[in-house]
Amino acid sequence: MRKATNDEEQDTIFVDFLEENSGRNIYVEVPYKDRKDLKTFVEDKLEEYNQKQRTPMPIVLFEEAISYVCKIHRIIKLGKGHGMLVGEGGSGRHSLSKLAAFIANYMLWEIEISKSYGMKSFKEDVKNWCEQAGQKNKPGVFLFSDNQIVNEGFIESINNILTVGEVPNLFSPKEDYAGIRDKIKKEYLRSLGLEKDARV
Repeated sequence: MRKATNDEEQDTIFVDFLEENSGRNIYVEVPYKDRKDLKTFVEDKLEEYNQKQRTPMPIVLFEEAISYVCKIHRIIKLGKGHGMLVGEGGSGRHSLSKLAAFIANYMLWEIEISKSYGMKSFKEDVKNWCEQAGQKNKPGVFLFSDNQIVNEGFIESINNILTVGEVPNLFSPKEDYAGIRDKIKKEYLRSLGLEKDARV
C-alpha cells in the first residue's frame, strides 16, 4: 500500500478535473512536481468565478486551502455525496465549497433567511431544488450553515435527505404527481428528439 503522505507529511491529492478536455472523469494523483499546475488551475477557476458573480470571493488559495477544495470537490462528485465541514468561523468552509461546486459545474443551492422564512418556505425551496435536479437533470450542491437553523424542523428534513434521500410528504400525490409526471415525460421526449405527443 502506498503512503498517503510524502516525507514532509503532505497529503496526496487526487482530482478528475485537470484534464477538462479529455472527456474522462478518472481520478488521478497529482504528483508534487505538478502542484504548481494544480494551484494555477484552481486560481484560474476562482478568477472565473469572481468574474461571473455579483459578490466575488477575495480568498487566498494557499496549499492547504487547495487541498480542501479538491477534497470537497471529490465529495460532491460522489453519488449522494455529502459532508460536514467543521471549523472556526472565517476558516473558508463556505467559500471553498462554493469554489468546489463551481469547478464541478454544479448549481449551488442555498436558503435566504428572512424574518418570514420558516418551514413552509424551506420545503418550497427543497421542492424547487428537487425539480431542478430530478426533472431537469441539473446536478447541484445544497450548502447549509449552522447559523441558518431558524427552525428545528430544518434539521429533521436534512437528516431525512441524508439517510433516505427524500423529505417525507414533500410532494402531494393529488397536487404534484401529475405535474411531475408530465414534466418528466416532456423532458424525456425532448432528449430523444421525439414529438411532444409521441406515445412512450
